[in-house]
Amino acid sequence: MGAIEPPRFGSKEEGNLGAALDRLRLDYYSQYSVMGGRRYRGGYVLDFYLPYTVPQSIAINVQGGYWHKTGAEEAFENATIENWCQDNDVRYVKIPAELLQDASAALKALQKENIQ
Repeated sequence: MGAIEPPRFGSKEEGNLGAALDRLRLDYYSQYSVMGGRRYRGGYVLDFYLPYTVPQSIAINVQGGYWHKTGAEEAFENATIENWCQDNDVRYVKIPAELLQDASAALKALQKENIQ
């Protein structure tokens, strides 16, 4: 169990989160496109998508760090992703990058979100 496809991490923090998901033996996609991903206007890329978690799938985005936007643009993106998640019965979890400085810290952040 672990990455369903070869993982692609956009940051050290995402790599730490991927290592923690591997440690928990959870299947996941990294850099998962929704609504067309980066190829289409209005599309987005989730940092992680866990399609087989029960009772519902989980989408995780790392907040802050190099690739993420700030202010109104990030708020709009988060609202759009939250709407997609709600429409598709997916739980949306945002984890601050500062909580993911190593794999052990990432594991604690996942446990705090009740992802085990």
